[in-house]
Amino acid sequence: MPAKKAKPTAAQSTSSGNIFNIDNIRARDVIMGDQRVTIHQTSQTLNISTPSEFIAELAQLKAEIERLKQLPNVDSTVVRRLGVVQDDIQDVIAEAKKEAPAAQRIKSTLDGAKETMEKLGGSITSAVNLGTLLGNLAVIAFKVFGG
Repeated sequence: MPAKKAKPTAAQSTSSGNIFNIDNIRARDVIMGDQRVTIHQTSQTLNISTPSEFIAELAQLKAEIERLKQLPNVDSTVVRRLGVVQDDIQDVIAEAKKEAPAAQRIKSTLDGAKETMEKLGGSITSAVNLGTLLGNLAVIAFKVFGG
């Protein structure tokens, strides 16, 4: 006999009207119409439902990475890798601005940037948090752009 699916706890998923607060979004979930996705993180809450909000969040993240590059005692190798992540984010912004953006391309580019940021975690502590943010944006890309 198959095990019953456990109902999500309030910490995992709550719904109020058309606003969904989800801590564990799955790629198969679909956001339609006026629904909004909210991802809770330790330091930031993402509330993105439109391409313009998605692009604005990416621009903000790109600026945050630029601030990391300006920190004292940041190794030149780390600065170069942060630049690669910024280039990936710029590619995603360009893709998101297209008439018919490819959600899978956006997700794979953000996943690659996330891995790079997580590898830098030993050098810059906040890089891991930004990597997590990139991963969450990759998931949101499927919500906003379909896929």
